[in-house]
Amino acid sequence: MEDNGLSDATFAVILDGTGYGEDGHIWGFELLYGDASSYKRLAHLRYTHLPGNERAIQEPWRNAAGMLIDYFGAAGREWAERLFPKKSYEIEILTHMLEKDVNSPLAGTCGRLFDAVSAILGIC
Repeated sequence: MEDNGLSDATFAVILDGTGYGEDGHIWGFELLYGDASSYKRLAHLRYTHLPGNERAIQEPWRNAAGMLIDYFGAAGREWAERLFPKKSYEIEILTHMLEKDVNSPLAGTCGRLFDAVSAILGIC
């Protein structure tokens, strides 16, 4: 806002990769409203686990599997195993990580969503 000389309250759509938000989770897909002195977070992408934390960024299939499992449970795990058949053993481990909340911070970011979709489509 400062860079563009905006002083009145305005809406902002934030679409980026990773950054910790005020709630301790990883933000990067928000709708905000505010001015230079304060803001309110109106909406955000639903949080999903980032299995293996930074490894999920380096290995996007992990992020895709985590999102599928978080959104669809056992059916999501089956889809992940079909999409990534060479990773069945790792997906089993990731499932346990998510169930026990081990090394899997919650994230809701545009970058991670793009990573997951790219992995599902076989792009990366």
